[in-house]
Amino acid sequence: EDLCARLKRSRSDTTINEVGILTAGSAVVTLPFMCILVSYGHMGATILRRPSLKGMCKALSTCGSHLCVVSVYYGAVIALYIVPSSNSTNDKDIAVSVLYTLVIPMLNPFICS
Repeated sequence: EDLCARLKRSRSDTTINEVGILTAGSAVVTLPFMCILVSYGHMGATILRRPSLKGMCKALSTCGSHLCVVSVYYGAVIALYIVPSSNSTNDKDIAVSVLYTLVIPMLNPFICS
């Protein structure tokens, strides 16, 4: 069961727990996302130094699709686990969960082919 959902049902003050979850979640999500963006920046700089226009376009299209899926993946994770949610956001949580568990895995075959 999700820890945030369990905290919502608690009858005591959960502020310190929510701050801990936000801090740990931010570190766990932000650090890998920043590393991915830096590596794509290095790849982009390398691609732009290539003399072949055809090779450059192919590499940019592949990297662009990967970066798009990574952004959607991390955006869904951030929206689901880091952004504080109120009691009225169940529809948002369901939509983000479907995006995270169904849409992103279905995009992988399109990117790899």
